[in-house]
This record gives sequence, C-alpha cells and structure tokens, in this order.
Amino acid sequence: MAAKRKYDGIKGLGFVMALASFAWVFFYLTPPDFDVSFPSSLTPAEQRYLLSLKKKHSGVSRTLTEAEARSVIKNACSFIERVNGTKEIYDTPAARELLFGTACTESGLRPRFQDKNGTAIGLFQVEYATFIDLWNRAIKTNHPKLYKEIKKNYAGEDKQIRFEDLQLSDELCAIFARMKYAQAKSHIPPAADLEEQARYYKKYYNTELGKASHKSYLKRRAEVLEREK
Repeated sequence: MAAKRKYDGIKGLGFVMALASFAWVFFYLTPPDFDVSFPSSLTPAEQRYLLSLKKKHSGVSRTLTEAEARSVIKNACSFIERVNGTKEIYDTPAARELLFGTACTESGLRPRFQDKNGTAIGLFQVEYATFIDLWNRAIKTNHPKLYKEIKKNYAGEDKQIRFEDLQLSDELCAIFARMKYAQAKSHIPPAADLEEQARYYKKYYNTELGKASHKSYLKRRAEVLEREK
C-alpha cells in the first residue's frame, strides 16, 4: 500500500513537472496574444522583439521639417559615397529627391513603428526582413567597408547595429533606404521627373506587394510640402 502511494506520488510529481514545462513553453516561447499580426516566418523571439518595438515606438512623437529631412538624406547619401568611393554613384540629386519622396510617402516625415500590422520602422518605414537582408547579406557581403563604417559611426558601445537603430537614427534609416534602392541596379529617374520617380518608388521600394501606388507617392509628397506653408 505504501509502495502504491509512493508510486502515485511519483506520477503526480511527473504530471506537475510536465505541466510546468508546458507553461514555460507557452508563456516564454510563445509571443503574447496582442491585436497585432507579424509574419509567421519569424521566430517567437523575433516576434517578441518586434512587439516590444511597436509598444515603444508606435504613434507619432516627432515630425521632421522638409529641411531637416533633406539634410538627413544628404548626409546619408554623402556618407555612403564617401565610404564606397565613386565606383558607384550614391549621392546624386535624383537619388536625394527619390529618398525625400519616399520618406514623405512612407512616414509623412514622422518616424515611428508601422501603424496597425507590419514590421516597418523609422523615417523610411524599412521592413524588418529588408533590414536583415541588407545588413547580413547585401551590405556585409558586397560592401564590407561600408558595413564596417556603419558600425563605427552608428553603433552603440557594443558595436552592434539593431533594427531599432533605424528609429533612433534617421540618417541610418536613410542609409538603409538608399542601399535598398541600390539593389535595383536600375537608373534612377531625374529629380525633376516626379512622375517617373513615383513609378520607380512603387516598383523598387514599395513593390507590387505594397499598398501604396505611384499616385499616392505624389499625393503624400505634396501633402508634406503643403503642411509647411
């Protein structure tokens, strides 16, 4: 009888341990159930990280003027050009105007974590997947000098560049936006041709999967400029 009670006690202890293990997996490895949807391809840790950024940086807390945005863009483009040299041209009037229109369209010059669902952040609303691809592949592999200089100039004490840094530094966000366009390997339309720049934005930045259009690019750019009058 005593042996049976001991056996039952062991079974009970095993059940409690199994329940505790399940609770640990559920609460610590499963993202909290908030009214937000992230891609299922992300790991639970990535989803928790992005959720923390959304809670911290969602909503408009600051607005750049046109002059401030253009200064950020100029500094970012000249930084890339200075580091990479003149083999590839990154700092041109066309590129700077395209980035300005992109910032107007994507954030209205109001850096924040993406409204509603999504993973975009900063002045240019760079997607998390885009950041990972650019930083770990395109920049690191194809532009190692730029990779090193970005870490040197924009990283914190631990010398790491994180997704959140694109919200904390508008210039860094502009660098990533410029390098995203650089992947297109296609000539950027002249600065004065806003219609073609808008189509270029839709094709290479927002892409066919995005909700924006070349018309919304022109509309939002005009709205930002009208706001300052």
